[in-house]
Order: sequence, then C-alpha cells, then structure tokens
Amino acid sequence: MNAEPEKPAAAALAAGTLLGKYQIVRLVGEGGMGAVYEAVHLAIGKKVAIKIMSPDLAADIDARARFLREAQLTSRVRHPHAVDVTDVGSEDGHTFLVMEFLDGEDLASFIEWRGRLPLQQAADILLPVAAAVAAAHDEGIIHRDLKPHNIYLSQTRDGTIVPKVVDFGISKAQPDLQPTGDPTPPTLPTPVLSALVKTTVGVMGTPGYLSPEQIEGTRTAGAASDQYALGLILYECVTGKPPFQRGDEITKIFGDILNGRRTPAGDLRADLPEDFQRIIDRATSRDPAARFPSVRAMGEALLAFASPKGALTWTSTFSEVSEVIPALPAPRSFTKRLRAALLSACQFLRRLFVRPIGANVAVGIERRR
Repeated sequence: MNAEPEKPAAAALAAGTLLGKYQIVRLVGEGGMGAVYEAVHLAIGKKVAIKIMSPDLAADIDARARFLREAQLTSRVRHPHAVDVTDVGSEDGHTFLVMEFLDGEDLASFIEWRGRLPLQQAADILLPVAAAVAAAHDEGIIHRDLKPHNIYLSQTRDGTIVPKVVDFGISKAQPDLQPTGDPTPPTLPTPVLSALVKTTVGVMGTPGYLSPEQIEGTRTAGAASDQYALGLILYECVTGKPPFQRGDEITKIFGDILNGRRTPAGDLRADLPEDFQRIIDRATSRDPAARFPSVRAMGEALLAFASPKGALTWTSTFSEVSEVIPALPAPRSFTKRLRAALLSACQFLRRLFVRPIGANVAVGIERRR
C-alpha cells in the first residue's frame, strides 16, 4: 500500500490577480491538492491567506462541498489557537476559503532545525494546541490529521510564539459529540491540501500519526484518536525524531503502530522524567479506553512540565474552575450592606472620640488638684 502520487500543481496565480474583494500578493505553498496564497482584503487592507482548490478537485461537486465543509467546521471551533476562517467563495472558476495570515513556521520545520525541545517549551507549545483540540471536541469535531505540519507556530511582533491548529480538511462532525440541536450530518472525509505543506496522502490522515483505530476502521475514530496523535507529536517534540520513520513503507508503519513498535522516548532522551514518559505512553495506548479520559485530562497532566507562565495561563483551562477560583460569598441585599456599613462607621467614631475625651477630662481633674 503506497501513498497516492500527487498530481502536478496548477499554474500559480500571478501577483495582482483579483478574487472578488481579495488581491493575490504571492504564492506561499502548493501541492497536488491546491495552493495557499498571501493576499490582501482590498476594502480594509488586511493581510489574509487564501486556500484555493486545484481545478481538478474543484470540478468534483462532492470534493468542493467537502472543501467548503472545512470552512464550516473550522469556523465553529472559534478558539484563539485554531486558525480562523473568515470567508469562502468562488471566483473565475477558483473555489477558495480565506483564513487569517500567519507569520512563522510549522512545528515540523521548527523541530527540524531546532532538534529536540526543552521540556518546558514542548509543554508550552502542546498546551494551547490541546486546548484548541478540546474546543473542537466540544463542538463535536474530530480533527483526524493532527501532526507537526498542521501545528503552525505563528509569531507576534514581540517574538512571542502562538501555536495554531490548522487544516481541518479531513475533519468530521461526530454524531456522539455533536452539540445538541445541530442537525448537520457527518460527512465522509476527503483529503484537502495541507495549509502550507505539500504532503497529503490518499488515506484519512497521515500514516505516521494515525491511531490504531483509524487504521483498523475510520468509523471508530473519535476524540481519543486526536489524543493519540497529540501523544506522538509530544514524543517528536522531546526526542527530535518522528515516532515512526517517514521513509518506511506505509504497510510497515501501520504494522508498527498496530503492534506498538517504536523506540521509547526515554531511550532517545536520557534526561526525560518518568512522569513525562508516562504521559506519552498513556496518550498513545493501543486501546483507546486506556488513554486519558479526554484531551483536557492529558493537558492537565502536562501542566506540571510547563513554564511558570504557561502553567498560570492554562491551569484554569485544564482544571476544574471550582478548584482554581474560590466561590464568592453570597450577595447581600442593599439594606443589609447599608446597615453593616453604618454599624462599622459608628464603631469607628466611638473608638476615635469617646476614649480620648474621657482621657482628657481625667487629665484636667488631675491638674486642678
């Protein structure tokens, strides 16, 4: 079983090309599934990213519908660490969606040049990612293609790294996680281009980051499958190496995943704490029931390894609110508050004037004697 070969990329759009209210600036990335461009919103001058389907895919009605489905699913997540999709459209035969433009690089590239990351940095990157994935799960959305390439490390003007989950192209709405009242049925996934990378294979996810249940049958993939992928990403962050070799045949990768054959993270990093190793091992358990109860529970375990700032930022997200913020006293009526204030004022005045006057009288009597 081999990956489907990519089709030749379509001719790139020239700078200055208009797509409705957007003007193309430059090509950012491309692949057999399409391309991503930097563009500008002409009315407000805002920089955006435009993801355009390849003409071959756009000609397929089902593929085009599922492409637009990505915009619908992504916009439902509405989390600061999930890429924001702001518009969709079709212009001059181009089907596209519009996203916020991210300055930075993906996590795969970051690890490639940086090598294994300090534990605090790995935790600080994965915690907001886990929070975004948990928010997607709250909306009944399973990503199903989490990998370092789909985690983008955007940088703010002051150099702060802001991780963003991108590419919900093969996500699906899960019936048992779907919010009450949402009548939208789940759809079969179609691989859509990765946001800034050329790699998309003809399976429902990327081979080296698929969970055992995804390999055995996609109908059983759920929130625990996303957790499995996050565990593999965490492994790669702290070892600097992918858990399964990318150059191997897909059948070998699948066999290694199903049989749990991978080098333990601790063998590749001698200073890795046992508790950190246990987080990776539990998140990537062969049996979904043996994993953390949720992605939030995984994040809670990871808090112990975050930087002080990271722990402070994410404790309330991954812990019970009642354990973080003490309950406020029951509100009292205005009359009771006023009565208490007057009583307090009277006590203050008594302490201020009554005792000193008495003391002064006593002193005067003593002097007359």
